[in-house]
Amino acid sequence: NGVAKRMMDYVGNLACVLFRPEDIDLVLGSPSLRREYLNSVLEQVDREYRRCFLSYRKGLRQRNKLLERIREGKAEKKQLLFWNELLIKNGEVVSQKRGEFLERVNAEFKKKKLELFLVYDRSVISPLRLEQYAANEIWAGKTLVGPHRDDFAFFRQRQGKLKKDLSVFGSRGEQRMAVFNLKLAEEEFIESACGYPPLLLLDDIFSELDHLNRGEVLRLLDKQQTIITTSDEHLLPERYKKKVDVIKLKG
Repeated sequence: NGVAKRMMDYVGNLACVLFRPEDIDLVLGSPSLRREYLNSVLEQVDREYRRCFLSYRKGLRQRNKLLERIREGKAEKKQLLFWNELLIKNGEVVSQKRGEFLERVNAEFKKKKLELFLVYDRSVISPLRLEQYAANEIWAGKTLVGPHRDDFAFFRQRQGKLKKDLSVFGSRGEQRMAVFNLKLAEEEFIESACGYPPLLLLDDIFSELDHLNRGEVLRLLDKQQTIITTSDEHLLPERYKKKVDVIKLKG
């Protein structure tokens, strides 16, 4: 009603997990997509993560502006001290919680005996690393280390050894199933953190999965509220059609 509200006050009120065909880009896309994914999961269930990440992001913008001013000779290096301390303090929390989430996911993979492992490529931010990159940061006019440079990768694992990076050597099917299993682990993580099952959003996912893995998704339908979009209503088994409200859209 025209009243300004902070997004932070609303994020996490409705926990949900989204399955969609485009999620294969978590394997093939840029690191920024994988960082956005980590943020979207953790911001739903962890207020400390939201607070620290928001503070880190604001501090990062200010520090980058200051680096540009130092490069132009309009500011002094000692002015970086405040922003360095702010980014280190909040960045450590962000990285720690991202690492804990990925460890939980890997534990879920192991429990299900999947040959899948997520490798966290953490960009550590510390006084020593900032000192090491100081000259390059001033030249570039931006911060070169920290959680905003984090990434993770999908690997096939056999007998405890990493065999191949799925973004390079994985088939389309392997990549799709890796993301699918990540989403299943995400659902378990959010339910554990919230104490109740998250809302499940399935965007045309059945057309992307084989019969066996459709069964995995259907298993979730018995647990929680679910919204499904599909261009082929026949993909939904008959026993579920009697339980659902169907809304048909015509373009």
